[in-house]
Amino acid sequence: MQLDKIYRIIHHSNLKYILSLGQVTAPNHSDQNRNYYSIGSNDIIAKRSSTSVATHPSKTFRDFVAFYFGKRSIMLYNIITGYSEIEKVSQDEIIYLVCNISDIHNLGYDYFFTDGHALMAPLTKFYTNLRDLARLDTVAINARDFSASAELEYPDLKRRKQAEFHILDAVNFQHISQIVVSTKSRQVEIQQMLKDYNYNISAKIDKTFYFK
Repeated sequence: MQLDKIYRIIHHSNLKYILSLGQVTAPNHSDQNRNYYSIGSNDIIAKRSSTSVATHPSKTFRDFVAFYFGKRSIMLYNIITGYSEIEKVSQDEIIYLVCNISDIHNLGYDYFFTDGHALMAPLTKFYTNLRDLARLDTVAINARDFSASAELEYPDLKRRKQAEFHILDAVNFQHISQIVVSTKSRQVEIQQMLKDYNYNISAKIDKTFYFK
């Protein structure tokens, strides 16, 4: 299976600021939303803040906008279950921003991607050439079952599933190809926001992006 899209999950409350700015910004960007509703692991966020990127040694992960290659990420599961120290958030509150990889490349963005969880280097490798997408494990990336028993049968499943794509500084919102939501009410809300800010992309309901 060819990898052609990347997915960023955010809390829906962050979208209004993104639309008003016209960009999806990296955490270290000067225009980053100071009231950003952060989802995910505070421990991982802290580690990324102080870890330099192998392909961009003068940068940390917080200088990039992070995407996954697959839907139903382990991080989304941890968010909706409130795993460990992660704040539990309903799936309805989480939306996807989708980009086409070819568009990001052709538009001249600076990026890198990994073949697994980015903080698990040197086991995880870093790349900047799209030809190396062939090195990623699409079976793991698209796996729906990543339980401990599943990993016993497919060693290294969890690390490989968490392959990432990172774009330096910011992504122009015009280059987001689609927004995906889980419910009709969220779709109506976001369609109105997109209309208010004169964006022509649509918000689509797709349950396959979410857990049951």
